[in-house]
Amino acid sequence: MCIRDRVEFVIRADGRLGGVVLARSSGFPMLDRAAKAIVERAGPFDPLPGDLGVRELRVVVPVAFRLERSR
Repeated sequence: MCIRDRVEFVIRADGRLGGVVLARSSGFPMLDRAAKAIVERAGPFDPLPGDLGVRELRVVVPVAFRLERSR
């Protein structure tokens, strides 16, 4: 079974994480929390390239969980 979330987050110009929200829930609170935690643990990110000309970058990523019965 594959369960999907969508996480939205902001990377600030200096690479710090600006905020993480669940853009689409899987319907499973435990997996929703895990999807947000994946992004939170990935930060801080590299600083944004100056030639982008932005102070922050909004990113939306899909997160898929594959659930299998243990044998």
